[in-house]
Amino acid sequence: MEKSRWLQFILSVCTCLCFLTPPVFAVTKTSSITIRLEKSSEDTHLSLWSLPKDKALPELATLFSLTDADVTKQYPKVFTAVLPKGETDLVLVDLPVGASYYVREAESEHKEHVLAPFIVTVKASDDQVIYAKNSTPQKRGSYPFVKLSSQGGTLEGATFEVWRQSKDKASPVLKKGKTYLVASNSKGFFEVQDLPFGSYYLKEVKAPKGYLLSQKKIFFEVTNYSAKAAPTKIINAAKTPPRIEVPYTGNAVMIIVVLIGFVMFILGFYFVHQDSKKDS
Repeated sequence: MEKSRWLQFILSVCTCLCFLTPPVFAVTKTSSITIRLEKSSEDTHLSLWSLPKDKALPELATLFSLTDADVTKQYPKVFTAVLPKGETDLVLVDLPVGASYYVREAESEHKEHVLAPFIVTVKASDDQVIYAKNSTPQKRGSYPFVKLSSQGGTLEGATFEVWRQSKDKASPVLKKGKTYLVASNSKGFFEVQDLPFGSYYLKEVKAPKGYLLSQKKIFFEVTNYSAKAAPTKIINAAKTPPRIEVPYTGNAVMIIVVLIGFVMFILGFYFVHQDSKKDS
């Protein structure tokens, strides 16, 4: 009888613990997506970067301008998938529902056409199909500038940040994970290079010595023809030289002026008196 009471007590305690303790092994809902591509004569390698849930999704154009390495620095959770040549459907399974991924083809220079990058959010249903489109490889270009003084001549040592303009938003261009900076050389010349076609602007962060920092944004477009365009002139105003203050000497100046006047009067009187003696 006593054993049965103890057994009932232990079972009651275990039941209470089960109700009070949150589940340790919570099941995460997963689903699958199918990425449908055109047939290719070679394997297609895709990279998928997991985007954070607690933040707004990034602009696709901003991600498009980054290299794979730069994207990975911002979103380190990345995995790859391969679609064998001749096949069209790539099925990705066991993806968390609600997770978002940035998808694009791994960097390749020898392919005539590449997959257009896209962002996908996993839904609860397993029949989610993404029809991926092919596009021509990303075109890149450059743009020349020359830094000039408002007083004439070229300026060395002006430093600029390069920003990508996308609709109503702007973001700094990154190179190897760092903000892309350009600086004018001894002839005032500099050039932004290897940028995807699109809209940009320069923001001056360091002015040449003796010149004011420009607050003006320098907008430009990278196109097929921008590399051969005449350098855009950027003019800096010189700093205003400090005024030389003449110290006020007060009554001392007045005394000196009076003394000089008195001496001149005496000399004038003397010469006039001498002339009158000669005449007489």
